[in-house]
Amino acid sequence: RRSRQTSGAPAHALSASGVGALSSDAHMRVRTPFRCSPHPCEYEIAFVSDVEGDLDYFNRWVAGSRCVAYTGSDEAALTLTHARAYFVYGGDVPDHGRGSEQLLRLLVGLKRAFPRRVALLVGNRDLNKLRLTSECAPSDLARPHWSIPAPHWDPSAPTLSQHLEQVAAARGGGATAESCDCAAERLRWMYDNTLGCPATFEARRAELAALRSVGSATGDNGGGGGGGGGAAVSDEEVVAAAVADVMPGGAMSNYLRHACVAAVFGQTLFAHGAVDARTAGYVPDDSTRFCLPAAPQAGRMVDSVSEWVDALNGLLERGLADHAARPEWDAERATRGGEVLLALQNRDAMWGRSIVSNSYADGGCITTESAACVREAALADAEARADPSAFAAVASDPLDAGVAAWLRSGDEGGVNSVSSHPHCCE
Repeated sequence: RRSRQTSGAPAHALSASGVGALSSDAHMRVRTPFRCSPHPCEYEIAFVSDVEGDLDYFNRWVAGSRCVAYTGSDEAALTLTHARAYFVYGGDVPDHGRGSEQLLRLLVGLKRAFPRRVALLVGNRDLNKLRLTSECAPSDLARPHWSIPAPHWDPSAPTLSQHLEQVAAARGGGATAESCDCAAERLRWMYDNTLGCPATFEARRAELAALRSVGSATGDNGGGGGGGGGAAVSDEEVVAAAVADVMPGGAMSNYLRHACVAAVFGQTLFAHGAVDARTAGYVPDDSTRFCLPAAPQAGRMVDSVSEWVDALNGLLERGLADHAARPEWDAERATRGGEVLLALQNRDAMWGRSIVSNSYADGGCITTESAACVREAALADAEARADPSAFAAVASDPLDAGVAAWLRSGDEGGVNSVSSHPHCCE
């Protein structure tokens, strides 16, 4: 799709279960970097989302972009191509491909170069990596495998014990779940059964090896895996790199600190998930837990779009500070830093109010009366059973008149309408 947003064309709230978000640098939060111009084609916004580590795909996208380009043939840094160019990355940077760390560094580099014209969004695949510092910590690895619960949002997923039993059966030779229990297998279990990316462990190994090979030629090891010279990357180094990515100074940590939950460019609202009747104006409390609650957790409603965006982005900032201060579980394995951000990307924990994970793309034909009935039934079911898992397959309504009216109200005319597809993009 190719189009340009101009003043005269209605602005939209953008989503895609991946779309949009203005980020700020670490010390200056910029909510509205430019105004809508009265002149046609005064600016262009390039948009791409959910690359999920596929650097080859991203490079093809850059090759076709009018707004974003590499600064040199080595593809080591990005730039904006002209003074009217803006860029939005829609979230979900890592996982399936072999370029997750490289993509994170490229995007942060572009944001730092153009802090007021580049927007980075947090997606569920970005925020959920905050789990790694606690669940791969030595203190958690010392806990018996049978004490580690299955993911609360997926009752069909195998437990860690079941995963280890499968690994032991495949190895044979008298292997047991206990003998197979190690940091690497726990991380594989997380990737396979709790993070939705079964190829990530080996993809990350391949990327670390590639970075190490480049580093050995330049004198810089690169990556977070340690070692050197082009030697094979061990399981332990993959785990160490995954955790280092999320710690202060790591590639994912830097991305999150340059990103926002939601933002406004001109009169266009960007959010990774759905701006719908349950999410619009809602701000979760800092005490929100990453769990399967029996009732909605604490939160508040705000009156305007600008107040909402500022509140969500403030929540992100505080959540990241909390994670940095408390990266591991407490002694009872009851709480850890950044819980509210883990909850923010999970529909169950948010009782169906996740601005990050609510989606316009679930539930079949989303604007029909049937879809509306499904939404109403999910809410009734969740309340009747005290179980928010009913929200998992609910599609948000992109044509909700009440949401559109709220978006348009106040704030110098507000933002107009809601769409699951970008209105201003390349």
